[in-house]
Amino acid sequence: MASQVITFWPKSITPSRKMALIEQIVYSIPGNDTADGFIEVWATNIFKDEEPYAWQKIPAFYKVHLLRMFLRMELMLKAMKIDDLEESTSALINKNIVYLDKVLDKVWMEARKAEDSMTDKWRSDILDGWMIIEFVVGRHDHGHIDSLEDIGDLGQDVEDLGKYCILLQSFSIINIYHTDWDDYDERTDYIIRGDQYGFDINTLSVDPDIIYRFVAIWLEDTTVSSQQFPGMNKSTFTIQLTKILTQYLFLFLINLKASHRRQNLFRPNRPSRYALV
Repeated sequence: MASQVITFWPKSITPSRKMALIEQIVYSIPGNDTADGFIEVWATNIFKDEEPYAWQKIPAFYKVHLLRMFLRMELMLKAMKIDDLEESTSALINKNIVYLDKVLDKVWMEARKAEDSMTDKWRSDILDGWMIIEFVVGRHDHGHIDSLEDIGDLGQDVEDLGKYCILLQSFSIINIYHTDWDDYDERTDYIIRGDQYGFDINTLSVDPDIIYRFVAIWLEDTTVSSQQFPGMNKSTFTIQLTKILTQYLFLFLINLKASHRRQNLFRPNRPSRYALV
């Protein structure tokens, strides 16, 4: 899976006229998951006066990962337009965009081929490969992936990545069992992940140009953080604090509701357990 995806990395810079073909398509997942466990991915040609069209049906398992890919594409396309970029940085952004576009094309081809027989358990080898590289390396260029050995062996099915379990053991005790994507979230900048702000940079109280410049630098420097990036400190703190408070409030309400429903919640040696996946 991952070894095949690595081969999609372009060997040379793509001309601007071909980049425009990539830039004109914007992807979105506008609705909720369907009852049968799928999501509908839509695409829009922003250079033409056309209505959005159905791109492909994909199992809902991939929703967050696809949203992350769509956001990454948007951020890189905007970063590519920064006027004073170093030539090497501009070339790196160019190749990252073309690479991601090819990954999405291959995912579409896989899904199209399996469309008639697809179930909610269907998996894309290409998308799984991208997820492995994203999880293990966090970058997709050959400068960060020196060899196939760097990808490593996750030791588990990609389907298990990203799942979590919260056990409400009593009114005041909450155990959160960390999984692989928890680790990914902790070591990946929130601007790059996108989940904390709904994958929409327009919700951030910070100049978008600052975000695009940060992304351009982040692609080259694995240690750069938005928390130290000029102009983004306040926005980072605010959104992280909001997320923490929202999560604790949500868990508190669930626990409170459970405590009222079960009279035996506090009986000794009989803790009430609820699993949220």
